[in-house]
Amino acid sequence: MNIRVRYTEENTFNINEWEPRTVLGREVKEHKVTSIEEIFHSGRRIEESEIVDALLPNITFEVVEISSVQRMTKNNRKQKYRATVVVGDMNGHVGVGAAKDIEVKAAISSAITNAKMNIIPVVI
Repeated sequence: MNIRVRYTEENTFNINEWEPRTVLGREVKEHKVTSIEEIFHSGRRIEESEIVDALLPNITFEVVEISSVQRMTKNNRKQKYRATVVVGDMNGHVGVGAAKDIEVKAAISSAITNAKMNIIPVVI
């Protein structure tokens, strides 16, 4: 089952309600880091997807693939869904993420989170 649909996330992210878990997240919330290029130039790793939400508010995502994966156990087959997602802002930043889960929606949301944490700059 191949699905290719492009979505624009509604910008419902509120930086004031966000509780950062990392040092970089705290710096973004305190406005010490104001652009994602500062993170790339310093070589730091993005460990929270909310950092990307705060610095790139106009990000879109596209579901590239949804596939069913199975494994055989002693009693039956265990079925999960694997989703591959690409995120970007159409301005030189792109990320790819993949995730597996029992439900399709949960797999897609986990893949979006992984893609946001794997975002990189692309020279246009």
